[in-house]
Amino acid sequence: MRWLWSISRRIIIIIPNLSDENNVFRYSPGFVEVSRRSDEDDSTRQRQWVEVQIPEGSYDLIDIAETIKIVIKRNGHNDESIKITANTNTLKSVLEIKGDFQVDFRARNSISSVLRFQNQVYEEGIYESDSVVNILSDLINKFNSRECGCDWLVLCEWENAKHNLQFLSKCFTWI
Repeated sequence: MRWLWSISRRIIIIIPNLSDENNVFRYSPGFVEVSRRSDEDDSTRQRQWVEVQIPEGSYDLIDIAETIKIVIKRNGHNDESIKITANTNTLKSVLEIKGDFQVDFRARNSISSVLRFQNQVYEEGIYESDSVVNILSDLINKFNSRECGCDWLVLCEWENAKHNLQFLSKCFTWI
């Protein structure tokens, strides 16, 4: 008795585009009152900064924007005050800041290299990045994810309760 099988497997290899080298998003929801000395009622307003580390992973622009929005809301701030979108005509990212909020892309390991904004502080307004969004990893022009195909053609012979498997062909391909 003989059977001929075709076995095919697909393996997805994920290459993160956000790592500990480019995953920091720093924003300010506004000012807080800070007292200078404990013995006096002398206080001053100081800008409050919140630094967020986005977990390592493979993100598209919408995922990055949603993650930042969730973190802002979780911190008790108005999640509509900072909005990151894409200009689908130019493939650049768009940053919209409302109210007293600010975004600081000068932070060490800032996400600015992915979103393609200058390393500076952005205040209320609408800004478009200087160049096309860098969603793909900087690592040697690798793809965000790659699919590896593995195909075998197997001949199985079955004689007297014994079987003999022969791998007739084996092919690995990058898709």
